[in-house]
Amino acid sequence: MTKPVEAKSEEIILDEAKPYDERRVACHMREIIRLVGEDPNREGLRKTPERFEKALKFLTYTERRDVQRFVR
Repeated sequence: MTKPVEAKSEEIILDEAKPYDERRVACHMREIIRLVGEDPNREGLRKTPERFEKALKFLTYTERRDVQRFVR
């Protein structure tokens, strides 16, 4: 019997000094759509990468949020 191979975790290093780049986020989302077997150029998916990027930016940007508006 062979030993199971242990998966090595990959360390992700974030460069906080690097400016946020909307195009890169949308490009990665477009690739994810391709990876799940969909066509990112299909009518219903064409604008999805940009919509995803805007939603992600909104949901993760906490400094500008009025916390009291969300906690009631």
